[in-house]
Amino acid sequence: GVKATTRELKDKRKQAAIRKADRVRDAGHGVHTEAASLSRELEMEAKREAASDVRRQYMEGILQQTAEQQAMMSAVHQNVAFRKIEAEESRAEREEWERERRERLALERQQQAEEFEAAKADALEQARQMHDRIKAEAEAREQERGSGGWLW
Repeated sequence: GVKATTRELKDKRKQAAIRKADRVRDAGHGVHTEAASLSRELEMEAKREAASDVRRQYMEGILQQTAEQQAMMSAVHQNVAFRKIEAEESRAEREEWERERRERLALERQQQAEEFEAAKADALEQARQMHDRIKAEAEAREQERGSGGWLW
């Protein structure tokens, strides 16, 4: 009946506990009196080592991330410096080009002024020559007519 079934279950549980204890002893536990405390100490040491490994990996990760950030910042600084140098060179080239353009324009203006002055001097010289020729012709005609021909 019920009592027999209960007793059988109790015996089965007892046999299972005995088998489990045998397996534990076969694994090296429970042979000595200090085995339980040694097991706890070993487990605590393993947990400490695992925690230490996790902390070490975390710190290595932080150091790696810091190194990457520093490398990135260095690259950014180099890039900014390079762009400043490029901008300065570009500005210097533009200034040089502007200076040369102003010099060319000034030289062209000077040449135009010189050409204008030369043309003006030429025109004056031609006018003077024409004046002198006309005057000489008029004087020659006056002498042909005589000294009293014109009343001026």
